[in-house]
Parts: sequence; structure tokens; C-alpha cells
Amino acid sequence: MIFSRLNSISFLSYFLKREANQFFTSIAIRYFAIGMVAIFEPIYIYHLSHSLSLTLLFFAAIYGLYGISSPLGGKAMMKIGIKKSMILSHPFFIGFYICLLFLANYSWLIILAIILRVAGMVLFWPAFHTDFSRFSEQKQKGKEVGKLNFVCLFPGILAPFLGGIIIGQFGYPTLFVAILCLLFASAIPLFLSKEVYQVYTDSYKEVFERIKKKKNKYLNLALISYSIENGINFLLWPLFLAVLAISFEAIGALSSIALSVGALFTLYIGRVTDRVK
Repeated sequence: MIFSRLNSISFLSYFLKREANQFFTSIAIRYFAIGMVAIFEPIYIYHLSHSLSLTLLFFAAIYGLYGISSPLGGKAMMKIGIKKSMILSHPFFIGFYICLLFLANYSWLIILAIILRVAGMVLFWPAFHTDFSRFSEQKQKGKEVGKLNFVCLFPGILAPFLGGIIIGQFGYPTLFVAILCLLFASAIPLFLSKEVYQVYTDSYKEVFERIKKKKNKYLNLALISYSIENGINFLLWPLFLAVLAISFEAIGALSSIALSVGALFTLYIGRVTDRVK
């Protein structure tokens, strides 16, 4: 028993010495944590505000501000490094969930929650995509993206189901505490990897001029479609289920089933995209 435990510790130590493994381990834990609550966030805000329009406005403010502020993430990543940028995003996300935890008692925390969420996204997502590009082969981008999506989705398959059970049995506070612990854990592998710096020179003007370029119209269309899909999946769909008064356990189970099917398709679609333009 002791020998087996030592072997497990040795394997974990060896596994986490590889930079790509550190990255994917951190992302897997993070996605599991966020996956437990993501689909229930709009339901939580809706139940507190008793207003569909205010709920939509809350998330519109978050993603609208993030869209405008995202170039700042590139600047931060260049100044402090990719790993530090991702690590520094964690306190902001943790602060966001702490705000949600006490939001029922202090409504003014809604403003602070929006600011913290936007700051966390600005620090995390540009650094995340830049870091991932370092581990993917240029000729197999689709396959590598498929693997990334699978790594992110696989730990999160049971996450909504587990999140629904926790909320149904113990309530939102217990779920938020569990997420805080997992977010702390997801930051640990990043501390083990060496810092990497990426040059980012785009100004706000250059960013938005690139969006307007004719050659990027298909890329813009794809990203807009992806955003609409995410908005439906993680905002409108859970709100629709909440209006129907479906139980948290059932909502979580439906989400887990959908994710399990999606995880398999992402591997296949990733391979296919490498064979087409």
C-alpha cells in the first residue's frame, strides 16, 4: 500500500514537471470548477433579481466590458508574463464568486462582481489562448484544438450534474465554497511552470481595424456565431429551464448528457478541420 502510494506521488511529480501537462492540468481543474456553476449562474441571478431583463443586463455588462477591455489583457501578458497573468486572474474570479455568495444580503456587490469578473477574464483569456498556441502543432491546429476542448469538456461532463446535486441538497453557498477551493487548486500547476513572455504591440486602433478588414470577414462571422451559440447554451437555455421550474438536478443531468456527446464530436471535428481550408 505504501509502495503504491509512493509510486502515485512519483508519477504525479513526473507528470507535473512537463510544461504542457501543467497547463492542461490547471485548465482541466478550472473547467471542472466553472462547469459546476456556469449553467446555474444565470438562474442564481434570475432568482435574486426576479427579473429576466436585469439578468440579461448583468451578463451583457460583463461580456460587453470584456470585449472592450480585452486588448488590455494582451498588454498585461506582455508586461508580467503569460503564467503570471493567468495566475493573477484567479483572485478576481475568486472575488467574483465571493460577491455572488453574499449578493443576497448586499445588493451593491453586483457592481463589484461585474468589475471582478471582467478583470479576471481580461487577465486569463488572452494569456490562455497564447499559451495554448505554444503547445499545438502548426499543421495539426484543428486536432490540437479538438484535444484541448476534450480535455476541458471531459472533466466537466459530470460537473453540471454534481453542481445541480449540491445546489439541490445544500444550496448555492456550499457550491460557491467548493468552487473557491477548486480554483485555488487549479492555480497550483501554473506555479510549477516557468514564466513565458509574449510580445504584444497592438493598439486599440489596430485591433478594431483588423476586425474591419475584408479578409477577416469569415473569421469574424465564425466568432460571432460561436458567441451566439455560447449565449444560448449558458444563458438563454438555463433561464428557459428555470422558468419551467425544472429541478437543479435535472438541469445538471441534461447539461452533463449534452457535454458528453459534445466532447466526442470535438475530437472528430478537430481532425476534420485539418483536412479542409
